[in-house]
Amino acid sequence: MTHAKKTWLLVSLGALLVAGALGWLALRPAAAGPKSGKPAAAKFAAKKPAGAKTGFHLQKGRGQKKSRRAADTDKPTFDAAMEDKEVAMSAEFKALLEEVRAAIDAEDKPRLVKVVRRMQDMHEWPDGLPKSLHLAAIEALQWFGVSLTSELIGYLGSGDADVVESAQDAMMDALSDLSISDGERSDLLLKLVKVVNDQDMLDMMIMELDKMRPTVRAKTGMAIFESGNKAAAGILKENIDFYFGDMDDLEVANPGDLKLYYDKAEKAYAEDPDLAESDEEFYGGDKEDS
Repeated sequence: MTHAKKTWLLVSLGALLVAGALGWLALRPAAAGPKSGKPAAAKFAAKKPAGAKTGFHLQKGRGQKKSRRAADTDKPTFDAAMEDKEVAMSAEFKALLEEVRAAIDAEDKPRLVKVVRRMQDMHEWPDGLPKSLHLAAIEALQWFGVSLTSELIGYLGSGDADVVESAQDAMMDALSDLSISDGERSDLLLKLVKVVNDQDMLDMMIMELDKMRPTVRAKTGMAIFESGNKAAAGILKENIDFYFGDMDDLEVANPGDLKLYYDKAEKAYAEDPDLAESDEEFYGGDKEDS
C-alpha cells in the first residue's frame, strides 16, 4: 500500500470516529426534570452555582423573562371586542367595554376591579356575556399584573375553553413574573392551589417553587401538602426530590422531611448573614426606588 493511500485511510478513520462521537452526544439522554407528561425542555434545571456557601443554594433563571408589570408592556387595545357585533349591539355590554378601556387608559386599578366585579355579579355571568368581553377584561387584568390576579379566578368557571385558557395564561404570567419576590410568588401560588384542579396547570404552577429561596420553598411545599388539593399534593410528592434534593446532607423523600429541610436552611441563614443577604437580593424581587 502506498504512503498516500495509508494517509487517506487514517484521515477517513479519524473522521468516522469523530462523527460517531458527535452522534452519541446528540442521542445522549437529557438531564431529568420534574416527572410529568411535559417535555423535558419545559422544565427548570436546578444547578448549584460555583462557590455556593451551602449545599442548598440553587441557581435560578432570573433575567430570562421580561417583567410583566404594567409599566413594561403596551396597553391593550381591545380591538376584537370593539369589532364584536354582540357587544356593539348591546348598550349594556358596550358600556362595560368602555369602562374596561377607560380604566386602562387612566391606569386606574380600582376602576377596573369595580367593572370586573360588576360583570361577575350579573345574572348573565359567566356564559351569558360575550366571549370577547371576557377576553378584554382578562387582558386588562393581566396588564396590571400580579396585584389583580384574584379577579381572574372567576373566569375559571366559564364554559368557554378559550376564556378559561386565557385566564390560566394570565395567572401563570403573573406567577412567573420575575419582578415579584418569592414571598409574593408563594402567596399567589397557594391562593391558586385552592381553586385550580387542572393537572397541567398545577404542574406548571408548582414549577414556580424553583424560583424561591430554600426557606420559602419549604414553607410553600408544606402548605401545598396541607392545602387539601390532592392533585397538587400528588404532583409535588412525585417530584419532591427534584425541588428539595439540593441539600447535600439531607434526603427529602417524603412530605414530613420538609420541616427538617426548612430548619436546616433557616439555620444556615442565621449562621451566615451574607448568604441571607445574597438570597434576599436574588429572590426578593424588584425593590421600589427610595
